Amino acid sequence: MLCLCLAATVSAQPVITSGGVLNAASYSSQGLPNSSIAQGSYFAILGQNLGPSTPTQVSSYPLPTTQGLAGTTVQLTVGGATVNCIVAYTSAAQVNAIMPSNAPVGTGQITVTFNGQTSQPAPVTVVQSSFGAFALNSGGSGPGVVTDVKYNINSLVQDLSLRLAGPAKNGDTLTLWGTGLGPINQDETQPVTAVDLRSTVPVEVFVGGQKATVPFAGRVGNGLDQINFVIPQGVKGCFVNVAVRINGVVSNFVSIAVDPNGATACSDANGFSGADLTAAAANGSYGIGAVALTRNVITISGGGSSLTLTSDTGSGVFGSFTLPQLLFSQGISQSPSVGDCAVTTFRGPDPTPIDPILSQIKILDAGSALNVVGPSSTMPLSKGPAGAYAGTLGGVALADLLKPPPNQPKPFLNAGTFTVNGPGGSGAGAFSTQITLPGQLNWTNAGSINDITRSQNLEVDWNPSDPNGLVAIVGISSTGGDLNKTGQRVPSATTPGVAFECIAPASAGKYIVPAQVLQNLPVNPQDTVLPVAYLLVGSISTPVKFSATGIDSGYLTYRVLYGKNVNYK
Repeated sequence: MLCLCLAATVSAQPVITSGGVLNAASYSSQGLPNSSIAQGSYFAILGQNLGPSTPTQVSSYPLPTTQGLAGTTVQLTVGGATVNCIVAYTSAAQVNAIMPSNAPVGTGQITVTFNGQTSQPAPVTVVQSSFGAFALNSGGSGPGVVTDVKYNINSLVQDLSLRLAGPAKNGDTLTLWGTGLGPINQDETQPVTAVDLRSTVPVEVFVGGQKATVPFAGRVGNGLDQINFVIPQGVKGCFVNVAVRINGVVSNFVSIAVDPNGATACSDANGFSGADLTAAAANGSYGIGAVALTRNVITISGGGSSLTLTSDTGSGVFGSFTLPQLLFSQGISQSPSVGDCAVTTFRGPDPTPIDPILSQIKILDAGSALNVVGPSSTMPLSKGPAGAYAGTLGGVALADLLKPPPNQPKPFLNAGTFTVNGPGGSGAGAFSTQITLPGQLNWTNAGSINDITRSQNLEVDWNPSDPNGLVAIVGISSTGGDLNKTGQRVPSATTPGVAFECIAPASAGKYIVPAQVLQNLPVNPQDTVLPVAYLLVGSISTPVKFSATGIDSGYLTYRVLYGKNVNYK
């Protein structure tokens, strides 16, 4: 028995997950431009056996370094120099620590020691500044942890009982909370005195693509940073994006709600209405049905030849949100407000943003399958094990877009009117609704966009198929994956990437993608089996609302995008 116990103890060596050293606010994946850990910042280590089974948080000063917390210590080694990090939280699966302001900069290694056993080293890059903004979904995306002068949280709708301030107005001063502005000259094991870092750190804040005035940017707690900014004139919407740039490195993007008229609920042409959000606040919950039809047409060029692939897909989810879940999520379309851009990260070949909130909502049964009725045939959207609906309607499946079969199935989502219906189930009743897909948008300067310089603005021009509609510009870039035996990079399910989406009125005829959006994308490698960087432009719809018992609102949307592989440099 003693031998078995000793063997069990030895086997419990701490293990740091591959790529598991992350900014504790942004959770930006290693290998992306903003994934380095700043001096003085709060960072997370993910893994197994890192600490005790019962999570422990530091509760008094001085904060622990060499002595550790509940048996856990963290060390950084860069270029032969080793320092102890300040452990603030420890558990079996995650350790949160503060990178000391005197930590050496450069590429190094992190180790975690728990109860006398030390992990294998994990790679880390330490820099002077790399800011991450906290988000309400605890995943680094969607609505940010942004407060007003009374420390109420900026939100889509006001509910002061939950300390939700509702939308802000142009000219208001808000506070963005995050970590990573840079080092300070204080004893970080003791309570930190607030210090403004603007004299040494060139902080730029962008709100809805416009540069904002920054009255204060500094350290206000151990590892905790506060940036005060003034909302510029002209921006509005439920998902106005906020980003911070320091020395060319751009933070994760989070969003705020802005209403120029001071309404208690925001409204977006491509998302929620004020009436929807007011009803949700009154009820404390909101049932939603969201169905989307999507066409992606991508031309892949290289080696003197090209191949054009079409993917027609549909998806649907019916769910019941609590009010916090609704307000902390990225919205029904997971898109920015009109006139703005959003940036999200992804892993693997599918660039769809992952919203952690969606895994927490109550899924509603709307029947065994949904039906998409086109001009000449009907296609199903089957219900998956988790209760969501999805299906390939024509062309190749999105996941197989770069692995086409010899003969592509016939496309389905051509221009015309489509009906989506469902038989109803135990959670949501029967419904039927229609939407009209437009013809192809004419992307007029597509031929001149091949190499994109990330530090410069990018202009995209078009002739709209529907002047009253909306246009989406979508960019995608991946780190490419690992080298195979032939020396080419092959993406895996964990390969990180970044996608951006900008929404503009179709009638504008052009949109300028700001440099701070492009700088968030990684430079795409050239040694990949297939291209991993794309730019797409096309038409999207405003939501068509439908009704069904069991939900408060249903939304049907379409996206028809045309794109090509490009190089982000």
